[in-house]
Amino acid sequence: LTNPNGVPIYVTALTVTIAADSTPAGCSSANNVQLTQSNASSADPITVPARGSVTLTSAPRAPKIMLLNLPGVNQDVCKNKSFALTYAGSARS
Repeated sequence: LTNPNGVPIYVTALTVTIAADSTPAGCSSANNVQLTQSNASSADPITVPARGSVTLTSAPRAPKIMLLNLPGVNQDVCKNKSFALTYAGSARS
């Protein structure tokens, strides 16, 4: 998270959405990917210093994206695939 402003900001929401299908197509995110959102909130914001940045390295502060391990299910179709991610958030100063 980067803050170009001259005052600290407090990130109160951070969400990630994932495309329904991979690129190239074939691996469904609904069946193969688990997405856990950040726990940033108004009550527990992420502070980003003035003209600074913060790297979120682990859940629950950082969103977590994980390919599911489905025993007995051949997931070879998901090899070498990628998913489009869209990030959104809100902050206050």
